[in-house]
Amino acid sequence: MILPVVVGTSAAIALKIVFLAARVSWPDNYFDSSDRTKHWVVEAPLKVLVWRLVPFVLAAIFAVVVARSLGADASPVLWVFLGSHIATTNLLALISAYSRSSGILVQWAYLIGLSLVFAVVVGVLGWGPWDLAGVAPEAETLVQGVWTAVCVAVLFAVFKAMTLSRRSGDVGAGSLSSLKIDDFYMGYLANCAFERRADLPLLLAIVAHESSNRPRFVRHVELFLFKHSFRKLTPQSVGIAQQEIGKGRSWRQRSRTRLNELDCQSLERLSEQFSGSVVPEGEVRFGAYQVKSLVNSHNKGSSNLVAVARIYDDLFVGESAVMTAIQTTAEDCSAVAESVEPGGVSISPNLVSAPEFNSPWVVRYGSYCYVQFKVSRFDVAKVDVSIISSSASRSRPVSHGFGSGSKEFKTGLFKVPASGMGVKLIVTDYSGRRLQVASLFFDAERDFASVFD
Repeated sequence: MILPVVVGTSAAIALKIVFLAARVSWPDNYFDSSDRTKHWVVEAPLKVLVWRLVPFVLAAIFAVVVARSLGADASPVLWVFLGSHIATTNLLALISAYSRSSGILVQWAYLIGLSLVFAVVVGVLGWGPWDLAGVAPEAETLVQGVWTAVCVAVLFAVFKAMTLSRRSGDVGAGSLSSLKIDDFYMGYLANCAFERRADLPLLLAIVAHESSNRPRFVRHVELFLFKHSFRKLTPQSVGIAQQEIGKGRSWRQRSRTRLNELDCQSLERLSEQFSGSVVPEGEVRFGAYQVKSLVNSHNKGSSNLVAVARIYDDLFVGESAVMTAIQTTAEDCSAVAESVEPGGVSISPNLVSAPEFNSPWVVRYGSYCYVQFKVSRFDVAKVDVSIISSSASRSRPVSHGFGSGSKEFKTGLFKVPASGMGVKLIVTDYSGRRLQVASLFFDAERDFASVFD
């Protein structure tokens, strides 16, 4: 009897170590969801159950293989493994809830519910013709399979590292590629942000964080549950932006939904949630506490708030910043003798210092381009976005002007036709000087461009 206890307990401890290791690189995974009682009871019970069952069954197969190679019976190994697994996950969470005097009843319900489900699974696996010992591979076969998987993973990791190193060398520091968001979704998000007057960098930081915790294959799993599970068990938080979608939908409507459609709907919901959340007048970006305060309405987890605030901050400062401060150059003979500030005070152009600007970037969606360029109305009176012509002999390029009172100026997001070879940004300050900010050239390989691309 000692051998099944040792094997079952060791398998549970090994699975717990895997859970802890996974949480290091993937903090928001659902593998060990003993601290996610809200998701279990309220939001997505079926999704949480699937995430708990898959590693449990795989570890059970491994335990049976080891037990059979040592001459032990599979059934007691499975029951010991079940008890040890619950003890190292949900029982620890229950003890923690008692120490905090919070969420005790929910943890008890969660523990009992999972215990019953796992007990049914173990009973089915160890009973009759479905005996797991009869379908589990031999120990030698399992070891060969593990080594094969390790070798393939190493080869893929090497290939991915080589690919990313070449790509990062091409795009340079401060590229939007570091966000790991598909060009199409980036453009679609810019379109949603423009329509709903939301801050695009803030939305990008949220989506970058959520998509890092929801790779494409994970979203396919959530899509399958979204399409084929009962309405009350359907995951409510889905898509690349992890939004609540699908309330009131029929099963027939959900079954026709594609991942791209679900992702776009989640981006729309996210932009609606942050509609009107623009940078305060006179500022060019949010502060760290402002970001956390805004994101708190989307996801209240402290780790999520810190992650989004860090991504947002990295867009503006640091080696990988895409909106870092850049130098501007003044056009010849652009200053006038005297001009007037917004408050009506006359100033001399010699007394006006050149304002500091964050570098702009542009992304395409459909037949339009969206230029992200936030400036303070106290420094700039007008922003001109000129289309760079393919003909060098064209003396007057097509230009789109935006005054300090326009919607585009206030949000820092300018919509222009996706024509020409690129866009050139020029600002006019209150002394009448025209300052050249940057030229952004379009690329055939991607739908975005920045100063550093």
